[in-house]
Amino acid sequence: MNLIFNVLGIVYGVIATHLIKQAGFTKKRAQTGAATLIQRFGSALNLNIHFHMLFLDGVYLNRSDGTRFHGVFAPNSKHRALVTPSKRGKGNSARASDEPPTPAERRASMTWAQRLKRVFNLAIETCQACGGAVKVMACIEEPAVIKQILDHLKHKAETGGPRVLPESRAPPVGLPHGLFD
Repeated sequence: MNLIFNVLGIVYGVIATHLIKQAGFTKKRAQTGAATLIQRFGSALNLNIHFHMLFLDGVYLNRSDGTRFHGVFAPNSKHRALVTPSKRGKGNSARASDEPPTPAERRASMTWAQRLKRVFNLAIETCQACGGAVKVMACIEEPAVIKQILDHLKHKAETGGPRVLPESRAPPVGLPHGLFD
């Protein structure tokens, strides 16, 4: 059993060293973590042992202000653009200028309809009546405008009462025959 732990120590050390070097730190400054399941099957003559390891995608730094995680998916990681679907991060060389992205560029990764479908399982990309594609005509994002609209609707609901339709009337007199038949 000691041999298994010695081999596990070697495997963990190699992977941890690689992750720490990839993050740009030394073993004295950074630490990583992993969970390992040792699986053993077979007979005494045909013993198969292997490790199922789950490693963090980054390293921890112990600093005076607390522990800080430097991961691949962290916003300032140079590798983030390589592993995220939106290709955003420090490592994205597509943006050569130092200008901040426009609001359209920030939302380019996913539409509101896709976000609603993903988070709330609301399918608003197709019309329920005809099955055609639905297009977003406007998107109101200013909190003050949203509050004003919601306050108006709330006030209208509270003070509205039943809607009264105008009385019906006869068609206009003096028009050619057959126009309103």
